[in-house]
Amino acid sequence: MTHGKAISTPEELYLLTHIFLSTQYAEEAVKTLQGDALGLSSQVGGQDPQLTLSLLLDSLKQTGQRQEVFTICHKLLTEEGSQGDDHRNDDRIWDLLIGALSTSEDARYVLNCWCYSPTDL
Repeated sequence: MTHGKAISTPEELYLLTHIFLSTQYAEEAVKTLQGDALGLSSQVGGQDPQLTLSLLLDSLKQTGQRQEVFTICHKLLTEEGSQGDDHRNDDRIWDLLIGALSTSEDARYVLNCWCYSPTDL
């Protein structure tokens, strides 16, 4: 019996993510794309950080979980990436964040968390 091959290229990560998304496993895609092995700061994710970020944002959008979207977008906007990436100018992140806020029944709570601490979520 042979062992499976590990994901080693951004193209393979793209295919894996789209398999997750097409089979309604967006939450798994988000977990995978935030993990140490395949996330933005990993060796594989770092080969094409823009693709990895795009996959993460697409997966987040599909989950529809406002609080998770908010938390991850907040992290992306406030932390500098491993390769010096500044995500504050990425409109896709802001669009997701505003979408999460606009559908929230308690946007004031979310804004307070934004202003004070993302760990309060």
